[in-house]
Amino acid sequence: MQLSETLEPCFSKLNNGKLIRSVVATVLRIGAVLGAVVGVVYSIMIVGGAFRTNEFGAVVAHLLMAACYLTLVACGTAIALYRAGTVDALQDSRHTVIPIVSILFRAAGEASLTSFSLLGVGGCLFIWLSNMDPMNELGPLGSILPQLGSAAGSLGGIAFLGGMVTLAFCLMLWFYFIAEAILVGVEIAANTAGLIQIPLGGAAAAIAASAEVSHRQASAPIPATANCRRCGERLDPGAGFCGGCGGPA
Repeated sequence: MQLSETLEPCFSKLNNGKLIRSVVATVLRIGAVLGAVVGVVYSIMIVGGAFRTNEFGAVVAHLLMAACYLTLVACGTAIALYRAGTVDALQDSRHTVIPIVSILFRAAGEASLTSFSLLGVGGCLFIWLSNMDPMNELGPLGSILPQLGSAAGSLGGIAFLGGMVTLAFCLMLWFYFIAEAILVGVEIAANTAGLIQIPLGGAAAAIAASAEVSHRQASAPIPATANCRRCGERLDPGAGFCGGCGGPA
């Protein structure tokens, strides 16, 4: 009994989503810090490549590539911290995990857009200035990134930039689509549940009452003083048709 009473606050926070939101937000913040550290290390590695060459263009290319990579790291860190705050700001609701997953997909789309776009810009400049493959300067990270072409010259740089920007935009659209589809599914489920909860007995009674009123109005006898709307002939009590013109009363 004492153990259950001790764990009850934890289970309560887990059920209303506070614990899950806190854990996810903390993981995002830790990931932002670790990602920033790793990004700075990779940037130093890229700058170190500038000291292994005597060509001025290659030196400038390495420095620009490092600057783009640092900008990428800064954007990724800002996105992770912003989305951590978004998760923290979520209110208690019946759905605990679904809004968090939607936010994470949005974060993935934003990170993909900024990361691949900046890598495309840095890689394009790197190819133009050094005529080398920019992926070789990223170490193990370059081996897992998609190889979208890195031919030398202006056309090679433009092709690399275009491929990276296209990939970035497509990934952003895909992740945002998943995030919105999740929320739309929740809204559909909520609306369906609301329709199911409508009392069928009450709806049937309302329909029956409306039909009864219509029937009474249709079968009500015509007052003795009524006249035909078409010819003005006096109508007999309870008559359904006019004796003068034969039209319906």
